[in-house]
Amino acid sequence: MATHRETHLIAVRAMASAVIVISALVLVGWDFDIAFLKGVLAGTATMKPNTALGLLIAGVALAMIAIRSGRWSKRFTVGVAAVVIAIGALTLAEFIADWNFGLDQWLFHDIPRSATAAHPGRMSAATAFTFLLTGAGLCAAAWPSSSRFRLATIASSGATMAAVGGLAIVGYVADIFYDLRWWNYTGMALHTAVCFVLMGMGLVEYARTEGRLSWTLDRLTTAGFAVGTACLLLAAGISYHYGRALQHSTENVGTTQVLISDVQGLMTNLAEVQAAEQGYVLTGRPLYGTRVEQAELSARTQLTEARRLAAADPTLLTHLDGLSAAFAGQAESYRGIEAAYARDGRAAAAALAASDTSVEPIEAMRARLWDMLRESYASLGQRRAELDAATTVTFLFLPLGVFLCLTMLSLGVFFLNEASGERAAAEGSLRESEERFHALADQSLQTIILIHDGDIAYVNPAWCELTGLTPEASTAMTMEDLRGLIHPDDRASAADRQARFARGEPLNEEFELRFRNREGGWSWVLASTKSFAIRGRPARVGMMIDITPRKQAEEKLRDLNMELEHRVHERTAQLESANRELEAFSYSVSHDLRAPLRAMDGFSTAVIEDFGTLLPADGLRMLQTIGKSAQQMGELIDDLLTFSRLSRQALQKQAVSTDKMVAGVLDELGAPWPGRKVDISIGSLPSCEADPKLLKQVWLNLLSNALKYTGKRDTAMVEIGCRRDASRNVYFVRDNGTGFDMRYASKLFGVFQRLHHPEDFDGTGVGLAIVQRIVHRHGGRVWAEAELDQGSTFSFTLNGETEL
Repeated sequence: MATHRETHLIAVRAMASAVIVISALVLVGWDFDIAFLKGVLAGTATMKPNTALGLLIAGVALAMIAIRSGRWSKRFTVGVAAVVIAIGALTLAEFIADWNFGLDQWLFHDIPRSATAAHPGRMSAATAFTFLLTGAGLCAAAWPSSSRFRLATIASSGATMAAVGGLAIVGYVADIFYDLRWWNYTGMALHTAVCFVLMGMGLVEYARTEGRLSWTLDRLTTAGFAVGTACLLLAAGISYHYGRALQHSTENVGTTQVLISDVQGLMTNLAEVQAAEQGYVLTGRPLYGTRVEQAELSARTQLTEARRLAAADPTLLTHLDGLSAAFAGQAESYRGIEAAYARDGRAAAAALAASDTSVEPIEAMRARLWDMLRESYASLGQRRAELDAATTVTFLFLPLGVFLCLTMLSLGVFFLNEASGERAAAEGSLRESEERFHALADQSLQTIILIHDGDIAYVNPAWCELTGLTPEASTAMTMEDLRGLIHPDDRASAADRQARFARGEPLNEEFELRFRNREGGWSWVLASTKSFAIRGRPARVGMMIDITPRKQAEEKLRDLNMELEHRVHERTAQLESANRELEAFSYSVSHDLRAPLRAMDGFSTAVIEDFGTLLPADGLRMLQTIGKSAQQMGELIDDLLTFSRLSRQALQKQAVSTDKMVAGVLDELGAPWPGRKVDISIGSLPSCEADPKLLKQVWLNLLSNALKYTGKRDTAMVEIGCRRDASRNVYFVRDNGTGFDMRYASKLFGVFQRLHHPEDFDGTGVGLAIVQRIVHRHGGRVWAEAELDQGSTFSFTLNGETEL
């Protein structure tokens, strides 16, 4: 995808090439005398050879700096600019000072199209002025600077050139299609105007390659200046038209006055010839012949001048032809009289003068002259009237045009002032925004790089700290240089993102890659990129943060995890070995210990039954104690086996109807209890997701404890219910039994931990430990709240309860 600068340079080269082709064709037309190439339209101005040469070298210079902006191309452009400026300046000097440097005939001799063309090979003044602008624009384009003044010179020169050429083109269009000849007052050839438009637009495009030339005036201000410019051009055209009319009227009046003067001179010369004839007849002196010759010569000159001035009036030309013949006849008559006088004397000459009828009488000639005078004075009056009208219109329109232009310019100035104020405020806000941006970006620990229109536009100090590059070196880098900073293994993904960005696809990604650091090594970075647009041109911002320490920590953590996994395997093997030993121990307890206990219990019972009457009271009591202890030892073994199996038994979760399970447990515990007054209240018990066998053991242990520890109450009260706590159901069993001291609550769920004397309440101290193990395996928790001699409440939660 071509960058912003490359796009404008392509346009510059295309316009320069068009100028080169047109000017070269014009030179070919002059060389081979091809009228169409010299002047596009018949009867219109031709592009002069020196104009074509100047445009040709100017087009070549513009193309050179657009193709390769090197030292030699810039020097060549400056040289061409000097030549073009010299051509324009010398031609303007010829117009202003009426000099002739011979520029008009350097290459070819132009044939004048009319007798009024004083300098047929000279370019027009407008063309010469535009050459000055061309030279200034080319010189500024080649000047090694990036100042605003240089850009303004290039842009303003190009815009003015395009405007002058466009004005000439509009003049031709107005002349051809609307017969408004007064529009076409630049004197510039049509293809010359086209070349200047192309050159001007090319210079403007070249200025835009800097990326800082843009139109910032608002639409209202721009429209106001456009209307003002149009009014100025219209006023200039109309002023030119009426100025030419005033000049023409003045010339007509002057011509008429000169014609009248010539007619009056003819009358004087005619009278001189008549007086010379009479004087010669009376005196015979040869002096009168000299006077006649002088009068004849003067009359001939006056007749020639009068014919030129009256060329457009056929009537006056007829009168002048008659006067010329009459004057010639009168002069011939004088010569005849002079010859007769010399041959035959005064009498013969007088007789010849009196009898000569070959010419028109003097009175008829005077009458003809008087007719001419009257017609001339009438024409003079008409032309003076035209002059007065043209003068009136001109001097009325000029102030009005000036006032109109001043009004439009004043409005433009006010609009521009308002726009400038808004722009100044916007620039202030922009500067403040830029300061905030730089304050944030410069202090950011993340590296920030902005890519705009294919070029690196900004990097922050964190970027320089990571890469070791200066901001100047970073912004001078190309995209290829930037990819060179990426690890070879990561460049493929970077190239893919660049290709998608070039296709116009939106980017908003986060990724990890390796980037070259200031030491020349590779650093892991966490990068993100996001694409957007700045003034319609594609841009993207990339941010990176060095995660090399994190990557190193991850590597260490990976090694630790591998080591830990190895240890887990070892510990698992040890645990499996311990579980096998525990299973063996459980088997041993289950089989090897039960037999002696059963024997002790059986033999003590048999001795009591068979020999109880023979034994003393202490012996009988001891045997009963042995049996009871054996039974308790058996229960303890059963509880221990149950507790040990809980960690190995797999959970078989399913939906459990809690209220039915509690009812079944109560039936199993022997409800109703004869000889006891027990009040059991059951609230709403939502269903849950649990292992039914294990959950039954929980309810069995909690309810048996509640019945056991309320045994000394006249009325045992047991409440079974459920309450909602946050997002879980909390099941509880509350009783009015003996309770316990909360200071010892931490021992409550331990194995063999009892808070009451065995003489008061029997038990093994394993039941609550079993409850806790089952609840924990279900992902819940169990706890107790009690007060000594006031009862207790045991609560538990389960993970995965559900309503049925």
